[in-house]
Amino acid sequence: MSLDEVDLLLQEAQKYWYDSYKILHKEAPVHRIPGEGTSPDTDGFILSKYEDIAFVVKDILRFPPPVMKSSDLEKAGVSGFNSDDEDEESKNTSCQYCCK
Repeated sequence: MSLDEVDLLLQEAQKYWYDSYKILHKEAPVHRIPGEGTSPDTDGFILSKYEDIAFVVKDILRFPPPVMKSSDLEKAGVSGFNSDDEDEESKNTSCQYCCK
């Protein structure tokens, strides 16, 4: 099986992720996915080698992490963040336990 025969974005691909990972590691250690970046007009990438991942994670000037609004995080199912449209008064209130 080759990378051309694998669609990594299909739900069924999750069942065979380790097999897909081996193919990626061998054929495309840095794999571009057109249109799957942090916005529709950018590409996403899958890195499958430790050295490449470590290089990207450590060089935040060249590869800055994406900035996400809390509303985007909430849409993605991540909770616990303040709303982007929170008013100034609620941002400046202190907690009742330690901030007097």
